[in-house]
Amino acid sequence: MATLFSYLCLRSLLFFVLVSVSLEGQSLLNCDTNSLDASGYRCNGFGSQDKCGTFAVFRTNSYYSSLFNLSFYLGLNQTAISEASGFSADTDYLPQGQPLLIPIDCECNGGGFYRARVTKTTIKGESFYGIAESLEGLTTCKAISYENPSISPWGLQERVQLMILFLTYPPSSILL
Repeated sequence: MATLFSYLCLRSLLFFVLVSVSLEGQSLLNCDTNSLDASGYRCNGFGSQDKCGTFAVFRTNSYYSSLFNLSFYLGLNQTAISEASGFSADTDYLPQGQPLLIPIDCECNGGGFYRARVTKTTIKGESFYGIAESLEGLTTCKAISYENPSISPWGLQERVQLMILFLTYPPSSILL
């Protein structure tokens, strides 16, 4: 199990290094940018996969400090997260900064973007910027705005369902 975890962490680390290098100099949290590349999801051409299974690496923070909270507000499978991360599904709270592997399905859409979609249930008063910040680089303010064009990015109401795009990369492409 530790070997699988190490392997997945290495693949995810390589992904984030590649994304960081390709997006150097762009302000991805900025909702005001007009750059199409600021969404951060361009397919890079290393692979020809249309669909893939991958993992997002997420560290628990004050917004998401329990498996229940994370799975409820992001519409994710609590058991899948706990199994991938080596925790019991009954674990109540996790230490802040605890890395979690979040299994997600990704795809390369016709426009040349790799993405994974999740549904986020809002908390009253949240903003797109705050959501992007709480997800620590897994999405951007611009990407949330793009997916939810009819919703104001500020002062969100309770339990609004938002489509959230995660930065994804097909795992086999990293290893090529």
